[in-house]
Amino acid sequence: HRRRWAVARDLAGAMALDDEAAAPVARAIVDSESEWSLRFLADLEDGRYDGADGQALARAQMYTQKYRGTANRAWVETGPEDAEYDWVMRGAEHCVDCPVLASMSPFRKSELAYLPGEGGTQCLTQCKCVVVRADGATGFEPF
Repeated sequence: HRRRWAVARDLAGAMALDDEAAAPVARAIVDSESEWSLRFLADLEDGRYDGADGQALARAQMYTQKYRGTANRAWVETGPEDAEYDWVMRGAEHCVDCPVLASMSPFRKSELAYLPGEGGTQCLTQCKCVVVRADGATGFEPF
């Protein structure tokens, strides 16, 4: 999360935070995710995924996909204070939250409670949407 935050700030045109300066931001994100990580570890230890082909891997990938959400948050936070952002749907399938968010666009920075990839929508970290700033700059695409 530390590197994603720093890289996203740099891409947004701000001077990138060095690793030491980005550490508190990354720590806050990791701390907020620790409940989910510990629950996953407990499920692995309890054998929940024994014989469940691919399910543990799919769940583990959700945690790495969260890096995109971190990068999107840093990109928006680094953007101009008065910028507006559209929630743009990409791909063919969406959860019920994404069309609602797209219809409510544009948003100011302070109005974006969730960003694609952060896990705040029903599609969690697998969101295919992007945020697009009014000047045409686009946040981080899904991988």
